[in-house]
Amino acid sequence: MGTDPRRPVHLAVLLGVSTGAYAVALAAVTGLQSASDTAARRAIDPIVATQTSVGVDHGLLERDLRDATARYSELADQYDRFTPRLLDLEAALDSLAGSTQRITDGTAALPTRISLPPVRRAPQVVAAAPRTHAVTSASGG
Repeated sequence: MGTDPRRPVHLAVLLGVSTGAYAVALAAVTGLQSASDTAARRAIDPIVATQTSVGVDHGLLERDLRDATARYSELADQYDRFTPRLLDLEAALDSLAGSTQRITDGTAALPTRISLPPVRRAPQVVAAAPRTHAVTSASGG
């Protein structure tokens, strides 16, 4: 038995065909993987957009919360400054309420009707001017 001179050619063809088949299979797998990756990206695009929107909204909410906290602190400080004046005003109102109640009680004690005496008319007296006979030298004559 001898060696077949065609054997190396068969091995080369077999190697070439298997390499080509592997390349075709690899290209098909790569194409499928690329299509799968594209579909996966498309599927998560709304999620990524929502995540981005939530992140932006969260930042805005944090800013609004900081602003509201600062405004609340400012108003609390103003309230603390006005509290003594409010207490003074409340005391003045209490005093006024007491005065008003005393006036109300005093007017409730007054009679509802008062009988006034009749008006008397004074008699009509006609007075005449007194006669005078005086001579003066005021005019020089």
